[in-house]
Amino acid sequence: MPYKYSDEQRIEWLRSLNPKFDDQNWHDDVVVHFTHIKNFHFFRSAGTSTEKIDPRKICGIDYSYGYNCVMYKPEDWRYYWLQFFTDLRRLDRVIDNFSTKEKVIEHIHNAREAKTVVQYGNHYFTVGGQHRLCLAKFLEVPEIEVDVIKFVLDRVHFTTEMRFQRGIAALQELGLLPSDYKTDLTYNFFIIKIAGEYVSIKKSYSTYILKRYQVLKKMPLKGYINYIKAMDAQDYEKRRIDEDNKLYILDAYLLKHIKLRKKSVPFNFKD
Repeated sequence: MPYKYSDEQRIEWLRSLNPKFDDQNWHDDVVVHFTHIKNFHFFRSAGTSTEKIDPRKICGIDYSYGYNCVMYKPEDWRYYWLQFFTDLRRLDRVIDNFSTKEKVIEHIHNAREAKTVVQYGNHYFTVGGQHRLCLAKFLEVPEIEVDVIKFVLDRVHFTTEMRFQRGIAALQELGLLPSDYKTDLTYNFFIIKIAGEYVSIKKSYSTYILKRYQVLKKMPLKGYINYIKAMDAQDYEKRRIDEDNKLYILDAYLLKHIKLRKKSVPFNFKD
């Protein structure tokens, strides 16, 4: 459906409201989607509150297929602020009903529909009230009250994942991960194949696995007691190692894996 006003008419209307429009140097900046954030997957929800924010800190949007929802756009597709403004779907109604800057700002503050942003660090992404929040940014409204959905960096998850990624090549070299393995950032565990059996292990234990492998490779007897203990555990604790008190189970798997790789038995015990 074509708009009543052309892109040029929309821009001229905005320029008439804000004489500083031509001095704004961010019109060609990318309207960021929050999934573009580096390390996006390491943020976690920290609740919702109502706050007054500076619209200048709004750096992106997330709003259905009509604008920049990543489900409907190519991965490398990018939106730009002036393009976003001229694409606003209900802007014709605003132009027709609010003739002055003061009336537009009153509309921005008082319209009944919620204005909602998602916060990552010091940056905001609008998820509700796109038209009003976009206009607030272009008109340089000092502050506006919105519902803020906060996300904060989970530093423990981030640190664990970075340490795990540094060890992927070593795990692959030992045959514990396939050569084409790709980590999934949304999970804090990974699955390895040891001696023909699949085992789910927390990523935070990856460094322990590498060190323990080297110990058992040189001195397999150090794992013998844990091997016997694991044999008595019910189904190897269901093959999921997610607590420190289950690490002893790894010795049984690692010893069998080392045995198969060497094609010899380091000491006599029944599999």
